[in-house]
Amino acid sequence: MPLLDSIPVTSCHECVAMLTLPLALFLLLAETAVGGFATVAYLRLTGGLTHGFLKFIAVTYAILGGLAFLVVLAAPPGSYHRLLSINQAAAQALLFLQGVLVVALIAHAVLSWRRDGSTLSWALTLSASVLLVAGIAAALWPCPRPSWVRRPPGCCSGTGTS
Repeated sequence: MPLLDSIPVTSCHECVAMLTLPLALFLLLAETAVGGFATVAYLRLTGGLTHGFLKFIAVTYAILGGLAFLVVLAAPPGSYHRLLSINQAAAQALLFLQGVLVVALIAHAVLSWRRDGSTLSWALTLSASVLLVAGIAAALWPCPRPSWVRRPPGCCSGTGTS
C-alpha cells in the first residue's frame, strides 16, 4: 500500500473517506480487542467464566490484535497527516503500542493454555491496552469534533469560541 504522501488529495470528502478506510479498520480491530479483553477481565473478576471460555477468548483477541497490527503496519497512522489534523508523533507511536499489545495478548494466550492465566498476565495485558487507548486518544485529539461536543474555551481556535 503506498503512503498517502504520494496521493494528491483535494477537498473531495469521498476521497478522504476512502483513503482513511485502513485507519478506520485499525481502530475497529484494535478497539474491539482492547474493549473485549477489558470486558472479559472484568467478568473474570466477578466470576462465572469457565477456563475453556477464557482460553478461547484469549486466542480470539490475540488474533484480532494481530490483524490490527498488520493493518497499522501496512498503513501507518502517521501517514494520514495530510488528510486529518492528527498528532503525528502520537500517530507514529501507534505501531509500537499495537506491537506491544500483540505481544502481551499472545503471551497471555499462551499462559491461558498452559495454566489458568495468572493475575500478572491479565494486569500486563490490560496495561498494554490502556497504553494503546491513550496513544489513540493522543493521536486523534487534534481532529475536529462534531458541533455537539463541547470543547474547552480556547481549544482548537485562536478566538476562544467554538
